[in-house]
Amino acid sequence: MNHRRFNRGIFLSAALALSTVSGVNSQPNVAQVKLEFGENRLPIRFETDPRTDLIESIKVARLPNWICGQSAFRDPTGNRWNLNLNVCDHSLQPQVLDLIVVTSSGEEWKTRLNAMGPELDISNLISIYPNPFNSTLHISFTVPRAVADRHVKTTIYNELGQRVTVLLDREVRLGHQSVVWNGRDQTGRRVGSGVYYIRVMMGSLKATMRTVLVK
Repeated sequence: MNHRRFNRGIFLSAALALSTVSGVNSQPNVAQVKLEFGENRLPIRFETDPRTDLIESIKVARLPNWICGQSAFRDPTGNRWNLNLNVCDHSLQPQVLDLIVVTSSGEEWKTRLNAMGPELDISNLISIYPNPFNSTLHISFTVPRAVADRHVKTTIYNELGQRVTVLLDREVRLGHQSVVWNGRDQTGRRVGSGVYYIRVMMGSLKATMRTVLVK
């Protein structure tokens, strides 16, 4: 396997450089890429001699479950490619992706990308109704696969930031969950009208929703 053909390596965009591509039997190095929700187009430039060894294909092996599709196409002017990765779910943990490169001579090369998925905004996974409410507030939320720590805590606070009551503080299953606040504090006494805040924590993630109790 002739490493000299790839002596300048692979580059993703102008600023994000991967080190020299390694053969499949050697230890590849890792470059950082940040992926957003939706389609991500990664421009890749191969420093090779197109007269002697063209790149035939590139792909990511063993896609994580938060990437639901990939495609790649070559710029007809030379060894420049665009790798499209379609991110269809959220991930909270970085994951090393193996980028496989196949040349016109039949050789297979690989390097690695340390890919971080989009950060999860759990406020999009929470709903409260009715709002304002009179006696009963329903708090619904969804625990996605991307959340590694499924310990959920749901706490009610008043306008002064004082804790009123804790509705939930335990491990929960994946999927849709719901709790109900009956307008009472931790001792069972009814609270007065006013603005209250619902804080939902999933592991280290948290979101706060605002509600109004009207009597």
